[in-house]
Order: sequence, then structure tokens, then C-alpha cells
Amino acid sequence: MKKIIFNTLPEKIILILSMLIPIAGFGMILHGVWKIGDLFGGILFSSLPISLLSVIILIIAQSCKKLDRYSKIIWIISSIYAFLAAILCTIYYVDGSVTSEGVILIFCLSIYILGLPCSLIFISFIIISVQFISGIYNGIYYLIIMWLALYFSMYMQWFVIFPWILRDAKVKDEHIKIKNDVGST
Repeated sequence: MKKIIFNTLPEKIILILSMLIPIAGFGMILHGVWKIGDLFGGILFSSLPISLLSVIILIIAQSCKKLDRYSKIIWIISSIYAFLAAILCTIYYVDGSVTSEGVILIFCLSIYILGLPCSLIFISFIIISVQFISGIYNGIYYLIIMWLALYFSMYMQWFVIFPWILRDAKVKDEHIKIKNDVGST
């Protein structure tokens, strides 16, 4: 088993941000309990800073080619956490005190953050497509269908398309460097 050693600056930043994830999440939950008086609202809102920190970790890891698997696990856990928090709140607020549209809005914001930058383009298209195809506009089934569609598209973005673009850019840079070296001799 490969041991993870945090020697370089990007690795140290990833470690610090990773330690901030549970602190930020727990802090938002406590804020929900003491300030708002709502545990489930705190759980739902905690998905926002968790998503933001996860994306920052992922960007740093992908750009410096360090800890790719570690950042991937954090991103997947954050996505599942946002989904489970939305499902939990949808089940808890059955009495109508909070509309499921409000829960879906916070859920979409979390997924939107997890899917940056492509979520700027695709999230509206996916949400409208899910509503059109399923005919469901709120509730648990809508969250499940929407999460599956968004999760798959954002996973493809971060772990298939983005690494492919980085590899392609690296190959082009090496080709230009070789071409310049040959042209200067």
C-alpha cells in the first residue's frame, strides 16, 4: 500500500483544506441547531461549504498531478453527502414547513458548486431534461433522478474530460518544445 506523504506545498494545502471539510460541515450544522433551531436545515446547508472545499481540493490535485485518488474520494463523498442531506430534509419536511423546492434549490447549489466550471452550462439543461422526461417536479424521486444525471455528468467532467484535456495540452506543449528545439539547430 502506498503511503501518502504531504511534502510539497500543494499537498500541504490539500491536507489543510481536507481538515477544514469536517470543521466547516460541523460548524454549519451547529449554526443550524443553535441559531436557526433546525438540525436538518443545518445539515442541508453544510453541504455548501463541503462542496466548495471539495472542488478546491480537486482543482489543486488535478492541476499538480498529486493525490488524484484522494481528491476523487473526497469529491465522491461530498456529492453523496449533498444527496443524502437533501433526501433527509425532503423526508423530514413532509409536514410542509419547508417546501421541497427550497430543499431542491440548496441541493442544486451544492451540485452546482461540485460541478464547476461546466455546471455553468449543463446544470440548467440537465434539470429541465429531468423534469421533462420524468414529469416529476419535486420530491424524493425527482432528487434521485436529478442526482444520478448530475452526478454522472459532473463525474465525467472531472475524472474523464478534464484529465484528457490536461494530457492533450501536455502533449502539445512537448510537441512545440521539440519543434522549437529542432528549428533552432
